[in-house]
Amino acid sequence: MLFYRLFIFSLFAIIFMHSPAKANNPDSILSVMSNSGISFEEKYALLADIQTLQPMEQIKILSEFLKESEVRKNNRIICEIYCKIGHSNLFLGKMERSKMYLDSASLYMKKIKDNNTLGLYNYIWGDYYNMTLDEVRSHQFYYKAIGHYEKSSQNNKRIIDIFSNIAFSYIQKGDTENLKIIIDRLTPLVSKSKNISSDVIYMRIKSYYYGLLYNKSKELKPVRAYLDSAIIYGERIINFYETDNSHKLYPEDIAYSYIALAGNYLMLDKRDYNRINTLTDKALSLSSAVDTTMIVNCLWIKGQSLRGEGKTEDAEILFEKQLAIMQKWSISENLVMYADLYKTLSEVNLLKGDYKQAFLYNREESEYRKQILDNDKYKIISDLQTKYETDKKEQRIRLQSYIILFLACLCISIFIGAFFVFRWQRLNKNIAKKQQKIIKLEKSEAKLQIQNESDKEEIQKEQDEFVIQLNNKIKEFLKYCPDDQRRYLEKLEAVDRDSIFILKGKGLKKSRIQYCICFAIGMKKEHITACYNIADQTIRKNRSKIKGDLELEKDDDLDIYLIDLFMLKYS
Repeated sequence: MLFYRLFIFSLFAIIFMHSPAKANNPDSILSVMSNSGISFEEKYALLADIQTLQPMEQIKILSEFLKESEVRKNNRIICEIYCKIGHSNLFLGKMERSKMYLDSASLYMKKIKDNNTLGLYNYIWGDYYNMTLDEVRSHQFYYKAIGHYEKSSQNNKRIIDIFSNIAFSYIQKGDTENLKIIIDRLTPLVSKSKNISSDVIYMRIKSYYYGLLYNKSKELKPVRAYLDSAIIYGERIINFYETDNSHKLYPEDIAYSYIALAGNYLMLDKRDYNRINTLTDKALSLSSAVDTTMIVNCLWIKGQSLRGEGKTEDAEILFEKQLAIMQKWSISENLVMYADLYKTLSEVNLLKGDYKQAFLYNREESEYRKQILDNDKYKIISDLQTKYETDKKEQRIRLQSYIILFLACLCISIFIGAFFVFRWQRLNKNIAKKQQKIIKLEKSEAKLQIQNESDKEEIQKEQDEFVIQLNNKIKEFLKYCPDDQRRYLEKLEAVDRDSIFILKGKGLKKSRIQYCICFAIGMKKEHITACYNIADQTIRKNRSKIKGDLELEKDDDLDIYLIDLFMLKYS
């Protein structure tokens, strides 16, 4: 008996159809949307708060906001609103109306490049085809949505929901290999999300995964560890809910975890029927009164429990009730649920000796099994999974290639840069040595001239005046920068004053000699302009003329020349 696989419909149901535990006041939000005194941006921000409202209430609010969006002709927001209205109609089971809004959203898609909006559009189309049982198209849209959301890196929770819906297909078919790939994809996303509802989704899928492994192991030798793992994850979910003080978990959602756990306990060799019935009753009490999916699940568990206790006739009554409810469903059929139910009814009728009815039920089961195991369709779905994984690997390989190429270019650039820096430093060193030799010769010549001059004292007095004048200007005009002022004065005291005679001998005017001393002691341009009340342009002009007067070459550095001339240290 495949007790376990009945409950997989709940995975899809809870992702899309949970009712809110706490909802905002829809009337107050609706009044805000119709209030012309509130900005469009504020109204748009308020849409984030309507996700906990009932679908019909969401549709009213979104429709009101859509009017203003169309007036403003904001294509991205119009497309987003159409998608969300379509999604809400999907929850209500209004498939045609949902498709109508999604088709309207399609009209705006060509002009949209925002990955979040593109992701939302493909995600909701994926939900639409999922609920219409077109798994191939559903998966195509889901993987497109994941691609856009991964580029935006802002919708981690939405990616988790999409992977959960994809997992539903693999759970339904018992495909543990592809389900394991989805679990591996979910693991880093869930750990990063730090969201309790994402943790619950992840644990629920893991519970289903181990339950499926246990069912497969029964074909040879049952591996009890798989079933134990499935039960452990189920118990963890219930423990999460019962200790959740934040009230972020919906009772209607957790109800399915209770019923799934009851199903796992039902697979044990030694069954505690009291525990199973307690879990089933708890699930029913937490669920919505109109949730026929939960009612069907509870009838199934109670029927199997009665059957295990040998009460076959009572069990058959519950199974017949279950079938009657399922035949009224109009949203989507759960193929595995139908197949397992028809199989159980066939077995019950065999025990009763009603072979004709047993045969009819068996034939119905076969029809549903064929739909589940549509190999051509499932191959396409598996290929989509493979393509997604291959694309991810190719992206990683391309990224690694780009990194290697970048590092290679960086190394070459560093090598070339180092080569030119070395050459430049060597050239500067040679220039500095040449300048120092020239300066020494000039100083020797200047000292001889000073010794021969009859007015030697007059020359030294004039040299001192240059230094004193600059000293006074620095003290007077640079009080606002005491650190720079102190540094300039210290360097000014250390200048070789005989060098002033060399500059004078080269025909430099007094003002330019003053500028040379300023350049030599490393004065900043703005400080020179403050001391001499001149413009920046005047300094640049005098620099050029001083270089010409000193007969320096184009590549020679004036500052280095003057520092060497005045025998100062480089700073």
